[in-house]
Order: sequence, then C-alpha cells, then structure tokens
Amino acid sequence: MARVRKSSDFKIVKRIINGKKFESIRPTNYSPTKKPAAIKRHLRFNLTVRLASLLKGMQVLYECWGKAKLEGTRGYNRIISYNYKNIAADIPTESVMITPPGFKPPFEEICFSEGSIRIKFEDGFNPTPDKDYLAVVMIPFDPKEKMKVPYEIHKVHFCRIFNSEPLIFNLKNFRSLSQFNRFFIYTSVVRKTPKKLTWSSTHVISGEL
Repeated sequence: MARVRKSSDFKIVKRIINGKKFESIRPTNYSPTKKPAAIKRHLRFNLTVRLASLLKGMQVLYECWGKAKLEGTRGYNRIISYNYKNIAADIPTESVMITPPGFKPPFEEICFSEGSIRIKFEDGFNPTPDKDYLAVVMIPFDPKEKMKVPYEIHKVHFCRIFNSEPLIFNLKNFRSLSQFNRFFIYTSVVRKTPKKLTWSSTHVISGEL
C-alpha cells in the first residue's frame, strides 16, 4: 500500500512493506525540459539530494537527523525536506543545515584564508575524543565559467575532536575551488555517548574564493 504526500516540487511516497513503514522522496514531475523554471527546480532538488547523500555518509552526524524531533520517519528524507526550502535553484544559502537545530555551536571563530579553513573553539569547550565529533562541509558555487552543475559539495572533515586547540584544514588538494567565485562553509559538533546523542546547530560562514 502506498500513499503520496506532495509539495510543489517533490513528493514523499509512503509505503507499508511487511508491516513496516517506509518513505522515499521523488520529484513531482520529471521529464527533460529546457524551460528555465523547470531547470531551476531540477537543480534545486539535485543539490538537496546531493547534500543529503553526503551527510548520510557521516554516520554519527546522520543519526542526528533520525533522532531529532522533526516530521518524517527517515533521516535522509528529513534532510531533504528541511533543506529544500533553504536552497534557491542552484544556490545554497546560509540557512542550509548539516545538523538539525541543537545547542549553541562552540566556535569562537571560523575563517577561510589562503586556501585553508581555520577553526577556533570557544573558551570552556572541553571535547572528549570518544564522544565529540566535528563536521565541516564546503559548497563552492557561482562558477567563473558556465558549468552544467554550477556548484560542488565537499566533505572537508568529519572526525573525532581530540582537544580544544585550533584546527586548520588545508584545501589545496581541492583544486576545483579555483573554478568558483563564492562559497559557504557549514560546521557542526556532535556528541555521542552510550546513552545520549546531542548536536549543535549549524554554524555558517560565506565569502569569496
């Protein structure tokens, strides 16, 4: 048995298989077209799905979307539902979330300079290596030359935090960054213990490359 819940641009298909409920997200209508409005909807949905796929690969971070008190039953669908509205065609915004709303991000400063991201934690943040994780996602966009897919999504870092010392991530291996004019960097902290999973809201910075 299947039920379909639609928005203007995508639909959530609900199925019951062997007594269990499943959801999947699909474009409301899909057919190759050159109409500008249809192309923008397709790019918007494509960017949202790519982001969801990237976050799904970060297991502990992905668990946050499943545990959060949000509509929907699957973390993957929640990522799409809550981020689709925060993407304008092929352009990400500062409202994109890599984690659901949570505690205040423990960052004093995050900056991008000379091909590197520098993260400084606020005073009083005392991470525990077997509990705390840092996630950093970068989306360069606004290409200098016309591109079929006018953005990229990069997992810069997802790993345990061993201490509160500043972190520097060199992006010189991300050679394609030179093809874009602007960027967004999304950062979150996740804390997982045997009995509890908590996470920060997403901290965002933007700038020119």
